[in-house]
Amino acid sequence: MSRQHAQSVSFDELVGDAEDAPTRERRSIGSRWASFFSGLLLTLAVLASPLAMGGWWLEHDLLDTDAFVAQNADLINDSNVRDAIVTKATNTIKARVTLPAGAQAVIGDAVQKDLRAGIDAALAPDTMQQTWRALLSASHQQNVAALRGETTPTDDSFTLQLGPLVDQARTQLATINAPLAAMLPDADFTMSIGPTGSIDKAKPVVAIADQYATPLIAGVVIALVAGVALAAGGRMRALSRVATWLVVACAATFALARAGAWLMANLLQRQLGDAAQPLFTSVTMPLQTLATVIGVVFLVIALVSRTIFVIARRRRA
Repeated sequence: MSRQHAQSVSFDELVGDAEDAPTRERRSIGSRWASFFSGLLLTLAVLASPLAMGGWWLEHDLLDTDAFVAQNADLINDSNVRDAIVTKATNTIKARVTLPAGAQAVIGDAVQKDLRAGIDAALAPDTMQQTWRALLSASHQQNVAALRGETTPTDDSFTLQLGPLVDQARTQLATINAPLAAMLPDADFTMSIGPTGSIDKAKPVVAIADQYATPLIAGVVIALVAGVALAAGGRMRALSRVATWLVVACAATFALARAGAWLMANLLQRQLGDAAQPLFTSVTMPLQTLATVIGVVFLVIALVSRTIFVIARRRRA
């Protein structure tokens, strides 16, 4: 009798179980949907994170004149870059100096030598940084305006604006070869540093970055937060997993930046010579730094969240 009583179930308990069953089923369905959307959001965030970092780099480093000049100011200290600029600038300026046909053959080499001496002096340590920064600033503004369709370049290629360098060279030449200094025109000089058509090829990328870079960054952040918040299997575990994958994404972004710099340097070896490698290494360095910093941050987050999850699971056990 006691065994039957122990195994019996009251009417209220039966009714309660029947009423709780739909609720548990709804909760189970809701949990599955939350888990699905969490996984979807976190997957999209991880996949889009390299694009978001690339967009940030384009908008805040590559297309921002002040940032670009500050980050590449030390390039002039590289001997390969310096020699390439002096050589190309000398040839470009000499081609713009009008000499009589007979005099060209007789004094052409002397003009070349004096021009190079004047440009070398213009890039002497006491005036080098000021001249180089002015040259970089003018060139960057001109190229970015062309990329955004605000101006039309003459040869549709990336150029280096030599105006600031010519002004300094004219001053230096006055003490070396005053007649030659007087012959330098006041018009701006530009030197091509890329293949013809490179502006047109890069325009679509810049247009996309201008329009979608900031929304993409915001979308990745929102997707990460929402994905972790919706995680049904434990937020710490979800955070640990997604942080680990973001470390992988940052490593891939870093590798792509390095590979891109190497590829572009090799493609433009003919135009830039030995200056191509240090130039593109410097240009892509902010993206590499960004990927490294974000990767380290998410590595710490992954380790901390995993530790918290393991401790909590052992306490429950």
